[in-house]
Amino acid sequence: MQKAQNTIKEYYPKFEEIKQIDPKLFEYLNSISEPEIDRLMTDYEFKIPGIEIQPVNLLRFDVLNLLKAGNKISIETIESIKTKIIEKDEKYFSKYSDKLKTALKSYFIKKKSPFVNWKDNYYLLLPFIYNKAKKRFNNTDKLYHFTSFESAVKIIASKQLRYGKLSDMNDINESYKNFYYNKEISIEDIKKECNRYRQISLTSDDKYKNKKGFLITPMWAHYAEKGYGVCLVFDKEKLLTETDTYFSDSITYTDSFNNNINVDNPNISQFFKENKEDLFFKKKTEWSNEQEYRIILRLDDIFKFKYFNIPENSFVAIIMCRAKGCEDKSVFDSSEYKYLENLANKISSDIPIVELGGFFDDISLRFKNGGDTLWNSKKLNLI
Repeated sequence: MQKAQNTIKEYYPKFEEIKQIDPKLFEYLNSISEPEIDRLMTDYEFKIPGIEIQPVNLLRFDVLNLLKAGNKISIETIESIKTKIIEKDEKYFSKYSDKLKTALKSYFIKKKSPFVNWKDNYYLLLPFIYNKAKKRFNNTDKLYHFTSFESAVKIIASKQLRYGKLSDMNDINESYKNFYYNKEISIEDIKKECNRYRQISLTSDDKYKNKKGFLITPMWAHYAEKGYGVCLVFDKEKLLTETDTYFSDSITYTDSFNNNINVDNPNISQFFKENKEDLFFKKKTEWSNEQEYRIILRLDDIFKFKYFNIPENSFVAIIMCRAKGCEDKSVFDSSEYKYLENLANKISSDIPIVELGGFFDDISLRFKNGGDTLWNSKKLNLI
């Protein structure tokens, strides 16, 4: 844990001072489309039963009605609605059904405000963000990156992925290729060209086997600290925008994989480009469980570290599985979650952090409030 805290302090010396960014939250709230408002209103109409009213859901319902009418929502708007609910303002709520007005009138207001636990606007309005998050997650072609918690902090804070050397890959057949060549070609030139290439490994969904990339247990074990790390989820289309500077593709897994490469072109640079599929995008079938998607870059200067810039709008979600010190609790109780939440909110208020959990065939990605899921194995997950 101390290592994690040091990592965070390195990137954000005043991390404890970071607060929820309300302007971004309200900017998103006021940009919700009318069809989306209509759908959300339908959800909240069912939560206004007319018998036992829930103040927080009444507030949300009123916010949606104000948006529907073309009003802009602000912090002041939220506080005003809270006051009107507490005071049971009959004039203000006269616009609603008699059933709702009767429910509000009979609602018992305790000495303690019904909004005492809803001071943070982020959590108050989170269901609206969840709705967008669910729609995006379940209708987007995604790529995943499994990593340690410390690395995840660096990646999110810098919005960069670091390219790695091919020689550092865990598949020895890729790390040590056997090159064959004629007298016109120098093995030293082949090695120099090979050393110019860097890669980033990601994971994809297997649509044919209906196997989700974030559910691959060995990936959590080998690359995400045995579940104590993080799985970053990206929108594939929005992530891969600068395709003129690199090339990328899914790995092809084959039983006939051969790491013997016959270099038959004296122009070695051209040979590598023409044979990139065999050189960079093939592995033995035994590695197929990784469902790898790879980004390859050729360096002009092999002595410089190179980073892949992550577009802000490509972040889809952050998945946690376990947290140190919270083995018997939810990850939402951990300091790691709080760190990641603040980091994510610096980019956008609608990047959900979810907990992977469940048993057997009932597995889900749970939101913090516990009442809803981003994805569930027993549901069709269609929005």
